Amino acid sequence: MGAVTVQTVGAVTVQTLGAVTVQTLGAATVQTLGAATVQTMGAVTVQTVGAVTVQTMGDVTVQTVGAVTVQTVGAVTVQTVGAVTVQTMGDVTVQTVGAVTVQTVGAVTVQTMGAVTVQTVGAVTVQTLGAVTVQTLGAVTVQTLGAATVQTLGAVTVQTLGDVTVQTVGDVTVQTLGDATVQWLKRICLAVSYCRVRSLRK
Repeated sequence: MGAVTVQTVGAVTVQTLGAVTVQTLGAATVQTLGAATVQTMGAVTVQTVGAVTVQTMGDVTVQTVGAVTVQTVGAVTVQTVGAVTVQTMGDVTVQTVGAVTVQTVGAVTVQTMGAVTVQTVGAVTVQTLGAVTVQTLGAVTVQTLGAATVQTLGAVTVQTLGDVTVQTVGDVTVQTLGDATVQWLKRICLAVSYCRVRSLRK
């Protein structure tokens, strides 16, 4: 198995067994086997194998492979690859790419880019840009801008602004302005009927 060599210089001890080297300085220990190195100081452990580094302190683990870093604290995991960060806690995932953030909780997804937010729950999507909101459920779309609402279902469109409603079905358009429109239409009908009666009498 080879001879064991132990060298001691003051508080430093170096043990060698073939290709295995163990260096000890007080509470700090460094074990080396070829390209693998394990450093230990109290509860802190740093393992290195080539470009791979694993740091451990209690329930905190940090793994590094080149530009990839994976941090784990209990059930929380944070993965980083350049500008991309992925945080995971149970079924909650938060992905970040520059200014873009995507949060996922089960079937719920929330994407954020600056002032733009896109929420998805199953087949339902809600897009928000400032005061503009667009809700989508299958073929149904509801757009909201302040007090204005536009609902679309296939060829059917319903626009609403306060008590003004404009309904469109293909080439047919119906505009409604609260009770005023109804009364106005009634007056027109009465006036037309009156004119017809007078013309018939003549």
